[in-house]
Amino acid sequence: MVWINLVWMQYFIYLGGLVRLDLGMSFQYNSTVLNLLSSRVGPSFQIGLQALIFGMGMGTLLGLVAAMKQKYDCGYWSNFLCDYWTFGAKFLYLQLFYN
Repeated sequence: MVWINLVWMQYFIYLGGLVRLDLGMSFQYNSTVLNLLSSRVGPSFQIGLQALIFGMGMGTLLGLVAAMKQKYDCGYWSNFLCDYWTFGAKFLYLQLFYN
């Protein structure tokens, strides 16, 4: 019973730290977690913005081709590429963040 109380106390201490943006120390890097996160926000935002711009551009271009050339082979292939591109992006996301 004492162990459960200690776990609950640790949990509430952790939640109190979250309110103050104190995420604790990293065991691996021996630095505060907030410092590690803040040093990586810029590059992550830059990569995300580039992917968003590229994806919107390719999606718009391939969507226009598929809409204008529905009865021709290029409309079929652009539709196929849109589906393939979306699948590839999802697969890459899963590989990066869930492995």
